[in-house]
Amino acid sequence: MNDTLTKLLEQLSKNPNDDELLGKLGIYYTHNPNGDKELYYFKQAYHSNPSIKNTINYAYCLSYEYGEIEKALDIINNISSLKINHFYYYALYAQLLFTLEKPNNIEHYRTIINCCHQALKLFNQLSQEEQSKKCDKKVFIKNNLAITLAKIGQFDGIYHLFDDIYQDISNEAYIGNDWQFDILLNHVYIAIAQNDITTAYQYLTQIEQLGIYDNIDIAQAYANINDHQKCMALIKDEIDNIHISWDMIWYEIFKENPDIWKNKIQQELYGDMIWLKEETTSLKLSQDEKEKQTLMDNIQFHQQNIDYFKRLLKQGKPDLPNRKPTDNLRYLYGCYIIGCQIHDN
Repeated sequence: MNDTLTKLLEQLSKNPNDDELLGKLGIYYTHNPNGDKELYYFKQAYHSNPSIKNTINYAYCLSYEYGEIEKALDIINNISSLKINHFYYYALYAQLLFTLEKPNNIEHYRTIINCCHQALKLFNQLSQEEQSKKCDKKVFIKNNLAITLAKIGQFDGIYHLFDDIYQDISNEAYIGNDWQFDILLNHVYIAIAQNDITTAYQYLTQIEQLGIYDNIDIAQAYANINDHQKCMALIKDEIDNIHISWDMIWYEIFKENPDIWKNKIQQELYGDMIWLKEETTSLKLSQDEKEKQTLMDNIQFHQQNIDYFKRLLKQGKPDLPNRKPTDNLRYLYGCYIIGCQIHDN
C-alpha cells in the first residue's frame, strides 16, 4: 500500500461519509485498478452527496468501465433540473446517448446535438488556460457534433466544423495522434456521403501522407468510392487477417478472386460449427441458470452465422453491401472524471 492510499484511507476512517475523500479514492483506484473498488468509492461518494461532480464521476465509471449505459443515464438525469455549468455534464450525456446508437430515432440524435452545443457553450466560458489544457475535449465534442449532424442528413456547416477542428489540433502535440486519424477518416466518409469524391480523395491522401493509418480502414474507404485498384493494393498482403464483417472489402476481394472469398466463407462456417457443437455440449452439462442463458444466446448467434454462411455458399457470391458511408463514422470518447490528473480534468 503506497503513501497516497494509506493517507486517504486513514482520513476516511475518521470521516467515513466525506464525499471528497471517497471521490479521491475512486480516482486512485481508476488509475490503480483493484477489482471494482473504483466503482465502489464513486458510488459511495455519490450516495453521500449527489453533487454534480459526484454524479458525473459515478455515471462515467458505470458507463465506461462497466458498460451500464442505461443506469448511468438514469443517474445523469437525476440532476437535470439543476443549474449545471460544467461542460463535462453535457459532453458525458452526449457520450452516453451516442453509445446507445438508435439509427431511426431522430429525436435521440437531436438530443445529442443539443448536448454538444451546450457543452461547447460552457467550454467557451472557461479561461484561456483551461481551454488550452482541455483542447482535446473540445475537439472530441466538435467531432461528435459533426458526425451526429451527418447521421441525420444535416450537412450544412459540417465542413466548417472540421476546419475548426483542424485549427484546434494544429498544435504539434496532437499531430499523429490516433484520434487525428479518426477525425480525418470521418471527414472522408462525410464527403462520400455528399458525393464529394474530390474531397474524399484529398483527405485520404492526407491520411496516407501522415502515415497514421491502418490499411484495412483505408481500404474500406476506397471500397466506398469504388476504387477497386487502391483497395486491393492496400490489403493484398493482409487478406488472411481481414474479418468477414468488412463486407465492402470482401466484395472487392470477391471481384478480384471468387475462390479466396469462398474459402473464407467455408472457414467461417467451419469455425461456427465447432463453436456450436462445443457450446451445445456445455449447455447440457451446465447447472447454472445464468451460464445457461449465456450459452443459449451464443448457440443462437452461431446458428444464425451458420445459416448465413450456408446461404452465401449456395448463392455463390456475397450479398451486395448496403452499408451507408455514415455507418462508418466514428465517435470520439473522452474521460470526464472530474479530478482525473492523467487527462488534465
